[in-house]
Amino acid sequence: MIKKTGFFFLMILTFALLLSACGASGAQDTAAAETAAPAADVAPDADAVTAQPETAAQQDAAAAGTEPAGAALGFTERGDSISGEYTDGSGNRYTYSYSLPLVSGDTDYAAAVNKELDGVYETYIAPELQHMDAGNSIITTCASWRSAEYKGVTSLLVYLHNDWDDSAYRVYHFTADGEQVTNAQLLDTLGLSGEAFTAAASERLSDRIGYDPANYKSDEIRAAMEECLEKTLAPENCNAEIPIYVTSSGTVCFVGRVYTPAGAGYYDRLFVLSSEDGSADEELAELQAMLAA
Repeated sequence: MIKKTGFFFLMILTFALLLSACGASGAQDTAAAETAAPAADVAPDADAVTAQPETAAQQDAAAAGTEPAGAALGFTERGDSISGEYTDGSGNRYTYSYSLPLVSGDTDYAAAVNKELDGVYETYIAPELQHMDAGNSIITTCASWRSAEYKGVTSLLVYLHNDWDDSAYRVYHFTADGEQVTNAQLLDTLGLSGEAFTAAASERLSDRIGYDPANYKSDEIRAAMEECLEKTLAPENCNAEIPIYVTSSGTVCFVGRVYTPAGAGYYDRLFVLSSEDGSADEELAELQAMLAA
Protein backbone atom coordinates (compact mmCIF):
# COMPACT_ATOMS: atom_id res chain seq x y z
CA MET A 1 0.00 0.00 0.00
CA ILE A 2 2.83 2.32 0.90
CA LYS A 3 4.61 1.50 -2.38
CA LYS A 4 1.46 2.33 -4.46
CA THR A 5 0.95 5.61 -2.63
CA GLY A 6 4.58 6.62 -3.21
CA PHE A 7 4.28 5.73 -6.88
CA PHE A 8 1.16 7.92 -7.41
CA PHE A 9 2.77 10.78 -5.46
CA LEU A 10 5.82 10.60 -7.73
CA MET A 11 3.62 10.69 -10.85
CA ILE A 12 1.69 13.72 -9.61
CA LEU A 13 4.92 15.59 -8.79
CA THR A 14 6.37 14.87 -12.27
CA PHE A 15 3.19 16.09 -13.98
CA ALA A 16 3.22 19.31 -11.95
CA LEU A 17 6.83 20.03 -12.91
CA LEU A 18 5.99 19.53 -16.62
CA LEU A 19 3.06 21.99 -16.39
CA SER A 20 5.27 24.59 -14.71
CA ALA A 21 7.93 24.34 -17.41
CA CYS A 22 5.37 24.77 -20.22
CA GLY A 23 3.88 27.87 -18.56
CA ALA A 24 7.29 29.55 -18.25
CA SER A 25 8.11 28.85 -21.90
CA GLY A 26 4.77 30.35 -23.07
CA ALA A 27 5.34 33.50 -21.00
CA GLN A 28 8.80 33.98 -22.56
CA ASP A 29 7.40 33.60 -26.11
CA THR A 30 4.66 36.15 -25.40
CA ALA A 31 7.13 38.66 -23.95
CA ALA A 32 9.45 38.25 -26.96
CA ALA A 33 6.59 38.82 -29.40
CA GLU A 34 5.49 42.00 -27.59
CA THR A 35 9.06 43.33 -27.64
CA ALA A 36 9.55 42.62 -31.36
CA ALA A 37 6.31 44.29 -32.59
CA PRO A 38 4.63 47.18 -30.72
CA ALA A 39 0.86 47.34 -30.79
CA ALA A 40 -0.58 48.92 -33.93
CA ASP A 41 -2.57 51.61 -32.07
CA VAL A 42 0.51 53.06 -30.31
CA ALA A 43 1.84 56.18 -32.12
CA PRO A 44 5.58 56.28 -32.80
CA ASP A 45 7.72 58.83 -30.97
CA ALA A 46 7.03 62.28 -32.44
CA ASP A 47 10.72 63.22 -32.19
CA ALA A 48 11.54 60.41 -34.61
CA VAL A 49 9.38 61.88 -37.41
CA THR A 50 11.17 64.27 -39.87
CA ALA A 51 9.15 66.25 -42.41
CA GLN A 52 10.53 65.87 -45.94
CA PRO A 53 11.30 69.08 -47.86
CA GLU A 54 8.75 69.75 -50.57
CA THR A 55 10.96 71.39 -53.21
CA ALA A 56 14.45 70.86 -54.59
CA ALA A 57 15.56 74.16 -53.02
CA GLN A 58 14.20 73.05 -49.65
CA GLN A 59 15.93 69.66 -50.01
CA ASP A 60 19.26 71.35 -50.80
CA ALA A 61 18.79 73.73 -47.88
CA ALA A 62 17.90 70.85 -45.55
CA ALA A 63 21.01 68.93 -46.62
CA ALA A 64 23.14 72.02 -45.99
CA GLY A 65 21.41 72.76 -42.71
CA THR A 66 20.27 76.21 -43.87
CA GLU A 67 17.04 77.95 -44.79
CA PRO A 68 16.31 78.33 -48.54
CA ALA A 69 16.99 81.77 -49.99
CA GLY A 70 14.07 84.12 -50.49
CA ALA A 71 12.78 85.47 -53.79
CA ALA A 72 13.58 89.15 -53.18
CA LEU A 73 14.15 91.30 -56.27
CA GLY A 74 17.70 92.47 -56.88
CA PHE A 75 20.21 93.33 -59.60
CA THR A 76 23.88 92.44 -59.89
CA GLU A 77 26.41 92.86 -62.66
CA ARG A 78 26.77 89.83 -64.90
CA GLY A 79 29.99 87.90 -64.73
CA ASP A 80 30.76 88.54 -68.42
CA SER A 81 31.13 92.33 -68.00
CA ILE A 82 34.28 93.73 -69.56
CA SER A 83 35.85 97.12 -70.37
CA GLY A 84 39.09 98.45 -71.81
CA GLU A 85 40.72 100.09 -74.81
CA TYR A 86 41.17 98.61 -78.25
CA THR A 87 42.97 99.53 -81.47
CA ASP A 88 41.81 97.83 -84.65
CA GLY A 89 43.94 96.77 -87.60
CA SER A 90 43.53 100.17 -89.24
CA GLY A 91 44.76 102.08 -86.19
CA ASN A 92 41.35 103.25 -84.98
CA ARG A 93 41.23 103.49 -81.20
CA TYR A 94 38.16 102.64 -79.10
CA THR A 95 37.23 102.78 -75.45
CA TYR A 96 34.62 100.15 -74.69
CA SER A 97 32.62 99.12 -71.63
CA TYR A 98 30.08 96.30 -71.59
CA SER A 99 27.99 95.67 -68.49
CA LEU A 100 24.56 94.04 -68.30
CA PRO A 101 22.49 93.27 -65.19
CA LEU A 102 21.45 89.91 -63.80
CA VAL A 103 18.00 89.94 -62.22
CA SER A 104 17.49 87.90 -59.05
CA GLY A 105 14.02 86.75 -58.04
CA ASP A 106 12.13 83.48 -58.40
CA THR A 107 9.51 84.70 -60.86
CA ASP A 108 8.75 83.89 -64.48
CA TYR A 109 9.15 87.57 -65.35
CA ALA A 110 12.64 87.79 -63.82
CA ALA A 111 13.63 84.67 -65.76
CA ALA A 112 12.18 86.12 -68.98
CA VAL A 113 14.11 89.38 -68.52
CA ASN A 114 17.36 87.48 -67.93
CA LYS A 115 16.71 85.45 -71.08
CA GLU A 116 16.08 88.63 -73.08
CA LEU A 117 19.29 90.14 -71.74
CA ASP A 118 21.12 86.99 -72.85
CA GLY A 119 19.84 87.84 -76.31
CA VAL A 120 21.06 91.43 -75.96
CA TYR A 121 24.53 90.12 -75.12
CA GLU A 122 24.56 87.76 -78.11
CA THR A 123 23.25 90.46 -80.47
CA TYR A 124 25.31 93.48 -79.42
CA ILE A 125 28.32 92.43 -77.36
CA ALA A 126 29.50 88.97 -78.39
CA PRO A 127 30.02 90.02 -82.06
CA GLU A 128 32.15 92.98 -80.97
CA LEU A 129 34.41 90.75 -78.88
CA GLN A 130 34.84 88.54 -81.93
CA HIS A 131 35.67 91.58 -84.05
CA MET A 132 38.35 92.59 -81.53
CA ASP A 133 39.87 89.11 -81.65
CA ALA A 134 40.05 89.45 -85.44
CA GLY A 135 41.43 93.00 -85.35
CA ASN A 136 38.35 94.49 -87.01
CA SER A 137 36.53 97.72 -86.23
CA ILE A 138 33.66 97.70 -83.72
CA ILE A 139 30.32 99.53 -83.63
CA THR A 140 28.77 99.07 -80.18
CA THR A 141 31.11 100.60 -77.62
CA CYS A 142 28.94 100.81 -74.50
CA ALA A 143 26.42 98.70 -72.64
CA SER A 144 25.32 99.97 -69.24
CA TRP A 145 22.33 99.92 -66.91
CA ARG A 146 20.76 101.46 -63.85
CA SER A 147 17.69 100.89 -61.70
CA ALA A 148 15.45 103.03 -59.51
CA GLU A 149 12.52 102.39 -57.16
CA TYR A 150 9.58 104.77 -56.92
CA LYS A 151 6.29 104.15 -55.09
CA GLY A 152 6.88 100.41 -54.92
CA VAL A 153 7.80 100.01 -58.61
CA THR A 154 11.39 99.31 -59.62
CA SER A 155 12.43 100.42 -63.12
CA LEU A 156 15.42 98.85 -64.86
CA LEU A 157 16.99 100.68 -67.80
CA VAL A 158 19.52 99.02 -70.11
CA TYR A 159 21.36 101.30 -72.53
CA LEU A 160 23.50 100.42 -75.55
CA HIS A 161 25.45 102.97 -77.56
CA ASN A 162 27.37 102.58 -80.79
CA ASP A 163 30.06 104.56 -82.53
CA TRP A 164 27.54 106.07 -84.97
CA ASP A 165 25.87 108.01 -82.14
CA ASP A 166 22.95 105.60 -82.24
CA SER A 167 21.40 104.06 -79.13
CA ALA A 168 19.20 101.15 -78.11
CA TYR A 169 17.23 100.86 -74.89
CA ARG A 170 15.47 98.17 -72.89
CA VAL A 171 13.22 99.08 -69.96
CA TYR A 172 11.59 96.70 -67.46
CA HIS A 173 9.37 97.28 -64.41
CA PHE A 174 9.09 95.07 -61.32
CA THR A 175 7.15 94.78 -58.10
CA ALA A 176 9.13 94.19 -54.89
CA ASP A 177 8.50 90.45 -55.42
CA GLY A 178 9.90 90.48 -58.95
CA GLU A 179 6.59 90.34 -60.80
CA GLN A 180 5.98 92.41 -63.92
CA VAL A 181 4.49 95.89 -63.77
CA THR A 182 2.82 96.91 -67.04
CA ASN A 183 2.87 100.43 -68.48
CA ALA A 184 -0.81 100.81 -67.60
CA GLN A 185 -0.10 99.87 -63.97
CA LEU A 186 2.92 102.19 -63.86
CA LEU A 187 0.99 105.14 -65.25
CA ASP A 188 -1.78 104.48 -62.74
CA THR A 189 0.83 104.58 -59.95
CA LEU A 190 2.09 107.89 -61.36
CA GLY A 191 -1.44 109.31 -61.53
CA LEU A 192 -1.25 109.68 -65.33
CA SER A 193 -3.82 108.54 -67.84
CA GLY A 194 -2.64 106.95 -71.07
CA GLU A 195 -4.05 109.89 -73.00
CA ALA A 196 -2.26 112.47 -70.87
CA PHE A 197 1.04 110.61 -71.16
CA THR A 198 0.72 110.26 -74.94
CA ALA A 199 -0.10 113.93 -75.38
CA ALA A 200 2.91 115.01 -73.31
CA ALA A 201 5.22 112.58 -75.12
CA SER A 202 3.93 113.80 -78.49
CA GLU A 203 4.77 117.38 -77.54
CA ARG A 204 8.30 116.44 -76.52
CA LEU A 205 8.90 114.52 -79.76
CA SER A 206 7.54 117.37 -81.85
CA ASP A 207 9.86 119.79 -80.04
CA ARG A 208 12.79 117.50 -80.80
CA ILE A 209 12.15 117.63 -84.54
CA GLY A 210 11.49 121.37 -84.41
CA TYR A 211 9.93 121.37 -87.83
CA ASP A 212 9.03 124.76 -89.25
CA PRO A 213 8.11 124.90 -92.98
CA ALA A 214 9.52 128.41 -93.20
CA ASN A 215 13.00 127.04 -92.54
CA TYR A 216 12.99 124.92 -95.68
CA LYS A 217 12.95 126.49 -99.14
CA SER A 218 12.99 123.21 -101.01
CA ASP A 219 9.61 121.56 -101.48
CA GLU A 220 11.34 118.18 -101.52
CA ILE A 221 13.02 118.75 -98.14
CA ARG A 222 9.80 120.17 -96.69
CA ALA A 223 7.89 117.10 -97.80
CA ALA A 224 10.56 114.82 -96.28
CA MET A 225 10.43 116.66 -92.96
CA GLU A 226 6.64 116.56 -92.87
CA GLU A 227 6.75 112.81 -93.48
CA CYS A 228 9.24 112.34 -90.62
CA LEU A 229 7.06 114.40 -88.29
CA GLU A 230 4.02 112.37 -89.25
CA LYS A 231 5.82 109.05 -88.64
CA THR A 232 7.21 110.27 -85.31
CA LEU A 233 3.82 111.34 -83.96
CA ALA A 234 1.87 108.42 -85.46
CA PRO A 235 -0.14 106.35 -82.90
CA GLU A 236 1.96 103.27 -83.58
CA ASN A 237 5.11 105.23 -82.63
CA CYS A 238 3.87 107.51 -79.85
CA ASN A 239 1.51 105.85 -77.39
CA ALA A 240 1.16 104.73 -73.78
CA GLU A 241 3.04 101.47 -74.44
CA ILE A 242 6.42 102.97 -75.34
CA PRO A 243 9.25 102.37 -72.81
CA ILE A 244 8.99 104.49 -69.65
CA TYR A 245 11.65 104.98 -66.99
CA VAL A 246 11.03 106.65 -63.61
CA THR A 247 13.80 107.87 -61.33
CA SER A 248 13.63 107.42 -57.56
CA SER A 249 12.68 111.10 -57.31
CA GLY A 250 9.65 110.63 -59.56
CA THR A 251 11.02 112.12 -62.77
CA VAL A 252 9.23 110.45 -65.68
CA CYS A 253 11.28 109.66 -68.78
CA PHE A 254 10.41 107.79 -71.95
CA VAL A 255 12.24 106.28 -74.91
CA GLY A 256 11.01 107.96 -78.10
CA ARG A 257 11.79 107.15 -81.71
CA VAL A 258 12.42 110.18 -83.92
CA TYR A 259 12.31 109.76 -87.69
CA THR A 260 14.77 111.69 -89.83
CA PRO A 261 15.34 112.01 -93.59
CA ALA A 262 19.06 111.35 -93.17
CA GLY A 263 21.21 108.53 -91.86
CA ALA A 264 19.51 105.37 -90.64
CA GLY A 265 16.06 106.93 -91.01
CA TYR A 266 15.36 107.18 -87.26
CA TYR A 267 17.04 107.24 -83.87
CA ASP A 268 15.92 106.43 -80.32
CA ARG A 269 16.45 108.84 -77.43
CA LEU A 270 15.55 109.05 -73.77
CA PHE A 271 13.33 112.08 -73.17
CA VAL A 272 12.35 113.72 -69.90
CA LEU A 273 8.57 113.98 -69.68
CA SER A 274 8.10 115.62 -66.29
CA SER A 275 9.34 115.90 -62.72
CA GLU A 276 6.77 115.38 -59.98
CA ASP A 277 8.00 118.12 -57.64
CA GLY A 278 9.74 120.30 -60.23
CA SER A 279 13.02 120.25 -58.27
CA ALA A 280 16.43 119.30 -59.54
CA ASP A 281 16.90 115.57 -59.88
CA GLU A 282 20.51 114.55 -59.22
CA GLU A 283 19.81 111.01 -60.37
CA LEU A 284 18.51 112.34 -63.69
CA ALA A 285 21.71 114.36 -64.12
CA GLU A 286 23.74 111.19 -63.54
CA LEU A 287 21.56 109.34 -66.01
CA GLN A 288 22.02 112.00 -68.67
CA ALA A 289 25.77 111.94 -68.08
CA MET A 290 25.75 108.16 -68.55
CA LEU A 291 23.85 108.49 -71.83
CA ALA A 292 26.22 111.22 -73.05
CA ALA A 293 29.38 109.25 -72.24
